Parts: sequence; C-alpha cells; structure tokens
Amino acid sequence: MDKKEFDGLIMALIADKSGHDDVKDSDNMKEDLGFDSLDFVEVVLDIENRTGKQIPDHVIENKFIVRDFIDAAYETIYGGK
Repeated sequence: MDKKEFDGLIMALIADKSGHDDVKDSDNMKEDLGFDSLDFVEVVLDIENRTGKQIPDHVIENKFIVRDFIDAAYETIYGGK
C-alpha cells in the first residue's frame, strides 16, 4: 500500500470512528474529534488487522494530531515516508 492510499484509509477509519466527515490533518483526535482511549485502540487494531503488522503502543502514544498519528503508523508498518 502506498502512502497516499494508507493516508486515505486511516482518514476514513478516523472519520468513521469519530462520526466526523470533515477530518483534517491538523485535528486533535481527543479535543476536536472526541476520541477516548478505546477509540484509539480500536483504530490501531483495525490498522493492524488490515495490514497484518503490529504497531507498538509507544509508537503512537501521545500522537493525538491526525497527521502525526498517520505518519507514525505508516513509518512503523512500512518503514518510512
């Protein structure tokens, strides 16, 4: 999966989980989109299930901005930008 496709997939997962159609890279997943701990876990598990790769907790810990979250997940799964 290329970066653009991955970005689209994760944005769609975040939009679906948050109930917001207009998710932006700069959104704070907690403050702007209302995510709680369980929401983060569910999105990460969905990413792991779709890619077959694990994302360690420390990689996405404190990654609340959508773009930071997506980039950290992509770098962990695919090894770079």
